[in-house]
Amino acid sequence: MMTEREARKIAERAFRRAYSQAAYRASQAQVQGKDLRKWADECLEWRSAYDTKHPPKWAAAGCFPPCPDLEARRAQIADLVSSASAKFEPLDFPDQVEQARASNEPRYKLLGGNELRNLPPLAWRVRGVLPAVGLAALYGPSASGKSFLAFDMAAAIAEGQDWFGCRVEAAPVVYAALEGEAGFKLRAQAWETSRGRTLPDGLRMMLQSFKLTEAQDVIDLAAVVPPGAIVFVDTLNRAAPTSDENSSRDMGEILEAAKRLQAVTGCLVVLIHHTGKDSTRGLRGHSSLFAAMDAAIEVSRDGDRREWKVAKSKDGKDGIAHQFKLQVETLGAEETGEAITSCVVLCDTANQDVRTVKLPQGGNQRVILDALRPMFSAGETGKPGAPPFHPCIELEAAISAGAARLTCATDRRATRTREAITGLVARGVMGCSDGWLWLA
Repeated sequence: MMTEREARKIAERAFRRAYSQAAYRASQAQVQGKDLRKWADECLEWRSAYDTKHPPKWAAAGCFPPCPDLEARRAQIADLVSSASAKFEPLDFPDQVEQARASNEPRYKLLGGNELRNLPPLAWRVRGVLPAVGLAALYGPSASGKSFLAFDMAAAIAEGQDWFGCRVEAAPVVYAALEGEAGFKLRAQAWETSRGRTLPDGLRMMLQSFKLTEAQDVIDLAAVVPPGAIVFVDTLNRAAPTSDENSSRDMGEILEAAKRLQAVTGCLVVLIHHTGKDSTRGLRGHSSLFAAMDAAIEVSRDGDRREWKVAKSKDGKDGIAHQFKLQVETLGAEETGEAITSCVVLCDTANQDVRTVKLPQGGNQRVILDALRPMFSAGETGKPGAPPFHPCIELEAAISAGAARLTCATDRRATRTREAITGLVARGVMGCSDGWLWLA
């Protein structure tokens, strides 16, 4: 025999089904303009007939849990009528649309081709990389150098200096350093040491705890952000420590908070974030994060080779990549004698240098260059016309050494060596001045 507890569960499910039917019939009654009191009686009669035709399971089991009386059921159905009425308010849409059409100032304006052409151009903060307003992300795996890169970008924006060859429009910058706060003092010192000047006044650091998901934190930060600024949040994980990044609901709350900060400040908000275990899948967390970004910069690392590229640009060209490197700057020494160091970001032109290097042409040029390389290693510096610190060798000594390596007729070796050296100088592989040679 069914227990009372089991019977109550069945009864609850049955009543929920009855209520859903009541809500549907309530909507139909409203559409047809029926009297709701009369409809309630009809609904009860329908329910009674249904129960007679299909006896409830608890009745078949011989167990009768407490059941509301007729008036109580009618009252419950009336509540459903009210809720159903609220859900079917859009049925008044035609009248509301007519009222909107009669308005002198419609809410939405439809633009044609001429209006679109007259719209102001897109404003860039970093040309082709970051817009002046909106949401952006800079992301990469741990130890890829993304925070160093973000700090370098922030300083360039505050100073109005070109960044990796991209034009920059100067703006105030607020950098919320929520991860590795203690190290930013050294990063600032390293930047000043490398650049030979102080940090720009437009760059301001914020080192206190901050949570995007706390409304008061967003309000308090917005209160100190200058107009037209750019806000870096480093990192998103520290700004939302209790959120589940993989949850669409939690990520929606994070994005809503970031958009709120962007809206009240009218600025660009850049979120520094990590990649997941599989860095090829991009930003860690729910896919809605990348979809919500107006721009995204991906940072990658392969050994000592580092690169950033435009992974997303809604109104620009994505895929543009630049190599960079971290240069260690020595800032002092500990009491123990150990060096105090930090890093700065520099453009890495190694790949470009390799592509543009001038190589010797012809067999004699290659032979002569190979013969002279050991001599350059032991050469002398400071010779007339030579770049500083470039080892130099005497031209006549180079001719003698090169001629000894050629296999042509003996009486032709010196001439062939001079021709090869002349070709190397003409191609820019070597330099020559006042009887001295050096490698360019």
